[in-house]
Amino acid sequence: MSRVAYKRPRYLNLGFYRRPRIKVVLVDVRERELTIKGQEILTADKVAIRVSIVVQFRVADPAAALHAVVSFEASLQRCSIGRSPR
Repeated sequence: MSRVAYKRPRYLNLGFYRRPRIKVVLVDVRERELTIKGQEILTADKVAIRVSIVVQFRVADPAAALHAVVSFEASLQRCSIGRSPR
């Protein structure tokens, strides 16, 4: 008479398979323009000049654009007006 040891199953079979959740986010990698309106700049002779800036950009690494910062467009706008990105 041979004895077979009981083997505990690796997972609990509840009758359904739980799939991992996958979130798909589309990132536009085409070249785009961002307009930054009305920045006041003081010149060396203390004259105030209002400047509008047009920034052309393209996303080179979509994974870094989504995971490195909260909003890469807002971060780009903060960088272009002289504030540090957060």
